[in-house]
Amino acid sequence: MGLVFQDKNKVEQISDRVAIVVYLNKNYEKSFLYKFGNLIYASPKNDYAIMYISESKAKKIITMLTENKFVKSVEISKYNDLDFSSEHTTELMKNLKTTAENKLKNGEEF
Repeated sequence: MGLVFQDKNKVEQISDRVAIVVYLNKNYEKSFLYKFGNLIYASPKNDYAIMYISESKAKKIITMLTENKFVKSVEISKYNDLDFSSEHTTELMKNLKTTAENKLKNGEEF
């Protein structure tokens, strides 16, 4: 029987997460990352891993990771800084159109 019952009194909030890229010395050392957060992807050739960690604990976890010998460096993903709004997209398209028209008028290649 695969029924799952949800307790109405206990509601868990999902915390905000941030993606980080961890550059490793060797690919087999990715197994050490499981205790720090959710490992999403590990590149077999380029020795890096992408993982999600809690945003509230991000600074602490990043300092802990950089102190380990198996980690070369750690970068925070810039995904949260990107603007996907329709106004921003429309503005970008207008700018691209004007630059393309200017290049066509001047005979430049693009």
